[in-house]
Amino acid sequence: MQGNAVEVWDKFFATHTPQPIEFHAPFKAIFELKDHEGAIAFLEAAIRHGQGRTWMYEVLPLEMQLAERSTDDIERAMLSRSDFRTVDQSSMMLSAAYLVRFQQLPRALHLYRQASSLNPARPEPYALGLRLAKKLKDNDAVQWAALGILSHVWTTDHQLLHRQAENALLDLEQELSRVGKTAEAKAVAEKMAAAKTHDMQIILRWQGEADLDLIIEEPNGTLCSLQHPQSPAGGVLLHDGMGPRQTETYEEIVYPQALTGTYRIKIQHVWGRVVAKRALLTVTQYKGTDSETTKTQVIALTDEETVVRVQLKQGRRTQPVTISAVPHMARPPVPVRNRSRIVQASAQGRQARDDFLRTRRLAKPGGNRRAGVGYQPVISVIPEGSSLSASAVISADRRYVRMRLTPTFSQVTDVFTFSFLNTGSGN
Repeated sequence: MQGNAVEVWDKFFATHTPQPIEFHAPFKAIFELKDHEGAIAFLEAAIRHGQGRTWMYEVLPLEMQLAERSTDDIERAMLSRSDFRTVDQSSMMLSAAYLVRFQQLPRALHLYRQASSLNPARPEPYALGLRLAKKLKDNDAVQWAALGILSHVWTTDHQLLHRQAENALLDLEQELSRVGKTAEAKAVAEKMAAAKTHDMQIILRWQGEADLDLIIEEPNGTLCSLQHPQSPAGGVLLHDGMGPRQTETYEEIVYPQALTGTYRIKIQHVWGRVVAKRALLTVTQYKGTDSETTKTQVIALTDEETVVRVQLKQGRRTQPVTISAVPHMARPPVPVRNRSRIVQASAQGRQARDDFLRTRRLAKPGGNRRAGVGYQPVISVIPEGSSLSASAVISADRRYVRMRLTPTFSQVTDVFTFSFLNTGSGN
């Protein structure tokens, strides 16, 4: 039966070139009969004769699995899907997730490593790769993924990911020492220490029911701020704080690898009362190295922004970072507040500020009141399946109509929970 099906479909696709929509009817008939071998013959014949479609490369491994084909055959089918698609980091990540679904973990790990080589600053390959590397007990891959997390992963949950990476490296170092590989264990420890170094760290602290903003103007003219949480110069906004809770009244920006040059640190008093109208600015350069220096200065706040210049002489970054189109940090929409500085010199401005703060307070039992922040959920719809958009243009003499058809085929293969470059946790 299998041989007949192969011959029939080979002959059909050798002499016919069906339109994309014409593939569906015969394949649906085969699928409803649960003829997995017939479905495989249909799909392989279409691909052999240059008439493959994206959905065929996704369905073929599933049919092979149902037909109980060998693991090697299923793996080849899944890898051919990667060859069919455009070779970029996103397609590699999707293909790797597809491989994980079929328990092809070594191949998936290989694709994660390839994806990270295309854009080393993107965190997902390292976070997902570490999970697979530990499951496969691949020490080389564990080292690659853990060092990548420590160097490149700065999402909202980076502290947890960094702790997991450090634990993985410490376990690896201990295992190497136990089997007598002292030199290799020492090399792992040195690499971990190097991965944890920062070219520059900037922290602004204050006290009071207020909000200050930290904006860094970088040597190449770009900015790192609340509106630009990841910058081409290598900066990452780790925390955007506001009062009255003292544990939240700080802003932090880190440069794991920064461009050499002059950085203009701008401090803006957005709203509220700051205790003593003073803030504390701490700048640490070359953190974790023998050249580490820390400078702290008191900033007198005014209605105008305060600017502090810092010179970084030995930044390790030589090229700007490629910023993903997806936002870096998972944060809700900015709370409804006037970020254009409601604090004004006039009495009218101060009254407006106080009225604004009163509208943001929530009553608590016992008469205590504290500032509250409202959040608005943003729901995104991910389309799945087949869709077709069409547009028509009529000629001037009204004799011809030119049609433009754009078919789209999409499928959600798996859903992972991890943090994006510039987006935070995706669920």
